[in-house]
Amino acid sequence: MDLRSLRTFAAVVEHGSFTRAAAALGYTQSAVSQQIGGLEAGLGVQLFTRRPFGLTPAAERLAEHAGSILLRVDVATSELAGLDRPATVRVVATPFAAALPEVGRLLAAGARREQASAAELAVVDDGDVAAAQVARRDAALAVVDGIAGPHDPLAHADPGLLTAMVVRTAPLAVALPADHPLAGRATLAWRAVVDARWIDAPRLLPRPGPGAVEVLDRQLARTRYDGCEPSALGALVAAGQGLALVPAWWRPAAADVRAVPLADPPWTHRVEALALRSSAAGWAPLVRDAAG
Repeated sequence: MDLRSLRTFAAVVEHGSFTRAAAALGYTQSAVSQQIGGLEAGLGVQLFTRRPFGLTPAAERLAEHAGSILLRVDVATSELAGLDRPATVRVVATPFAAALPEVGRLLAAGARREQASAAELAVVDDGDVAAAQVARRDAALAVVDGIAGPHDPLAHADPGLLTAMVVRTAPLAVALPADHPLAGRATLAWRAVVDARWIDAPRLLPRPGPGAVEVLDRQLARTRYDGCEPSALGALVAAGQGLALVPAWWRPAAADVRAVPLADPPWTHRVEALALRSSAAGWAPLVRDAAG
């Protein structure tokens, strides 16, 4: 199994077709087909059905390992790349995390420490994509967020490769229209809103893992927001399209939206900074200072 074919396989799984994977990788469709065919021949299994397109059980199993394998290769390559000072320090963050002042402080402090001539903040809508950019040294630091239990870390694709440092934890909250009957509460219990109409925004605040919020997997009436702008989510809430899960510190641009913390159960919105293990010791005091 060669890495090029494995990357192509991962792209086909991610994009859901040979054609879209070819466009994302800059290959022709025939090249993608040849690489997948070679991978199938080498493994002795069929990975995809062609008409209609779908993943076989073997592909689903391989997909569970492919991301971790490729991330390990990227980290190993990065750690061998040398310690030359970059011309630009780049931090990548998920949308809610990018709105925090801590991220701006981290970017500025990192640029000063590295004596970089420029600094760059990029926003991505997937924490695993952000982590992969750090692994490849496309970014010096990733700041990612998600829903977790009160004392639980975020789940990462392969936590042994990167060091996670806590930036901020806050209660999880429910965003409601200001005229909603529950908008004036100081806190909310989940049972009070569990059967409400919800806005599903997986690119903005990914669904949590087992043991946390499961309501969005039920067949309730809901609106799906496929973007990653917190302000757009607030506008949908204000328009009565549904309630949404947000960090309690979030202040929507729409004045007619309220974020009421969930007190029962005490789920949290957690923000973590991810760095390569080789550079984590340098980032740790900057993270502490920024979070302080």
